[in-house]
Amino acid sequence: MITRRKARRVRSGVSVAEAQQRLIETCLPLGTEYVAFVEAADRVAAEDVMAMFPMPRFERSGVDGYAVNLSVEEGITAGKTRPCLVVTEDISAGSNFPRPLDPGTAARIMTGAEVPERATSIVMLEETDEYTKGNRLYIQLKHDVIPGRHIARIGEEWERGEVLIPQGRRLGGSDIGLLVAAGHRRIRVYRKPRVGIISIGNELLHPRPDAGGKMDEAMPAGMIHNSNGAMLAALVRQYGGIPYDYGIIEDDAYKARDFIRSVALKTDLVITTGAVSVGERDVMAEVFVRDTCLLFNKVFMRPGSPTSAGLLPLTAPGDCGDKHIESGEEGEEHRPGLLLNPHSTHRLVLGLSGNPGACFVGFELFASLCIGALQGAPFTKKDALHAFLSEPVLKGSPHPRYLQGKLRGDAGMLLAEPLPHARSSMMRSVPEATCLIVLPGGGKPALKGALVEIIPLGGFR
Repeated sequence: MITRRKARRVRSGVSVAEAQQRLIETCLPLGTEYVAFVEAADRVAAEDVMAMFPMPRFERSGVDGYAVNLSVEEGITAGKTRPCLVVTEDISAGSNFPRPLDPGTAARIMTGAEVPERATSIVMLEETDEYTKGNRLYIQLKHDVIPGRHIARIGEEWERGEVLIPQGRRLGGSDIGLLVAAGHRRIRVYRKPRVGIISIGNELLHPRPDAGGKMDEAMPAGMIHNSNGAMLAALVRQYGGIPYDYGIIEDDAYKARDFIRSVALKTDLVITTGAVSVGERDVMAEVFVRDTCLLFNKVFMRPGSPTSAGLLPLTAPGDCGDKHIESGEEGEEHRPGLLLNPHSTHRLVLGLSGNPGACFVGFELFASLCIGALQGAPFTKKDALHAFLSEPVLKGSPHPRYLQGKLRGDAGMLLAEPLPHARSSMMRSVPEATCLIVLPGGGKPALKGALVEIIPLGGFR
């Protein structure tokens, strides 16, 4: 039987990349549903969306001007007097010209209108001179006419059956426009994950706005507002999940386990904040080791090294076999075996730091990927982005550091500026951060002007 003290000391450490990979492998896409195009923004396509017809569906004019029917010899005058054409029709967008255009004639045409049969080219308005003779309108061409110019051919933009939106794409406004243009009124998307948020700590107070919208300033000594819960709920929504804030639970390992399991039965992912370190009241450290199929409970990073993750059985504690750290020795690294369908019998629990700065970094590095994967968004490791450090960072770390920073340009260079209050325990700099600055481990300071890796914040990576 593992003891409470040993549960807090036994740590299965992994790199950030390994932790991300283990999480992604357990986050299988959820079920799918059809939604109308007006509700599809920020959802993830669950299948390839193909064109139902070619675009354009008909030959259309690319400019305002005149559709003309001229032979090559008539259109290229080689210094001769250019032809005058009688204008026989006026074709607007959405109308239909019922008969072929007669040779040597022209039809006034608008951008997007269907080009009449036998028209050889479209001449722009500014390339003609208009005049009337009797009650007829004529045009005099100013330039040679190039056959086929300004006529968009059928299927020029896309052919019928062509994939326009690939499976796994998070849909933006332009995707919605493309969806409708291609003839679709609804789209099959992955279900949004329900994310349960639990804050742990006897020192926390649930924020309750008064009628004026301000927090009650009176609170017992030593207590703080539960800002992490509010922040996590907003971040979950930002990344496409549905947050459920289950409030605060006290520092009791058995009560925490039972409450987390009750939340897990109603949600697709559980995120906790607080109580993951090695203190006497850090009860989540005990829960992860004793009650979950542990994925990891230490990440080689600063801040947030106690970040933990495990698969919690939805019924009574089950046999995790080689997936449980209890079978190992202190300091031994475990590579969990994977359940064939972990979501059906277990629920992923991700434990983030109670320090707000570290909690934010942990969410961006780990929770955001889980929410994306549950929605079917593919996890692809992109090429690293780099910027020059605008200020030195004198404090070194044995492990890689992920500093909150702000990107800005200066004389054509991209600079990464470390924010002044970017500490694990502080919230002040979090709203200003536009990137995480990755500083390598090894304990050495980072000099001004050093080329550093950056991770842009916000949205799926």
